[in-house]
Amino acid sequence: MIDIHCHIIYDTDDGAGDLRETMEMCEIAEQDGISTIIATPHYIHGEGNNEKVSEKIELLNEELKRNSRALRILQGNEIYLARNSYEHLLNNECFTLNNSRYALVEFSMTDVPDFAFDALYNMQVKGYVPIIAHPERNYRILHQPNLVYDFMKEGCLVQINSTSLTGLSGKEIKSFSETLIKHNMVHFIASDAHSVRNRKPVLSKALDLADFIGGDGVGQRLICKNPKALIENKIIKAGEPIKFKTRKRFFDIF
Repeated sequence: MIDIHCHIIYDTDDGAGDLRETMEMCEIAEQDGISTIIATPHYIHGEGNNEKVSEKIELLNEELKRNSRALRILQGNEIYLARNSYEHLLNNECFTLNNSRYALVEFSMTDVPDFAFDALYNMQVKGYVPIIAHPERNYRILHQPNLVYDFMKEGCLVQINSTSLTGLSGKEIKSFSETLIKHNMVHFIASDAHSVRNRKPVLSKALDLADFIGGDGVGQRLICKNPKALIENKIIKAGEPIKFKTRKRFFDIF
């Protein structure tokens, strides 16, 4: 299994607090069957130090090798979407996932910015493929689910969190995550792990649930096959999303 969204780099953002916790997260991931993790510290324009992150990833991989651990850590970012995010990528201020065409982007938890479609379009014009991180946790998308459909029709891919699917984030988010899978609106499941406590780097349970919800092979596609294609910078076929049917209210008839 491959985890494309994980806050495993210590003392960087709101992820692992120190090297000890990072190594504990690596052990949890390996025990769960994860072979590769893309480290995705948050990127907000004007904040962070990616050169420092690169050094930590190199040191971490050396430490894993020294301890005969098979797990490998790759570089990426979770990019907080801005109007000119494409410029930040072109200027190497932030990273795509494993230096591929795929860029992980996030919104706030409450809304989708009014410039989102333009910003995502501009990224694609420059050759990047945006992956929308955990839309199931966004309040506006929860209440306007066809925004996910619209993002996909504009060429974006979608990643949901394993903890959303397993129920750790609540019943409403779990139900919505299941519905997204049923509507062919998910391309990746990742841990979005931040610690060794509640949000751990664990994917196996979500893989089994994805198979149960979407049919045999869906979990493998979302956690193994598509992430492997991403790492190798290959084209990922999105498939055709199924639009949500919205119920008309009584007064909308008149």
